[in-house]
Amino acid sequence: MNRRYLIFVSWFVVHGVAFSLVEQFAEYKYAVAYMLCIIAAGIMMIYFHIDQN
Repeated sequence: MNRRYLIFVSWFVVHGVAFSLVEQFAEYKYAVAYMLCIIAAGIMMIYFHIDQN
């Protein structure tokens, strides 16, 4: 398995767990904003990996 792919998936799993905790303890609007920030960061991460190769 590709190492970068494994890191990428594990990164999303960690933030998915964090999102579920935020959803329990914070307002729904805050959880949605948090999720959008994670998605934006993930897209930036993909672009950086594409630029490196």
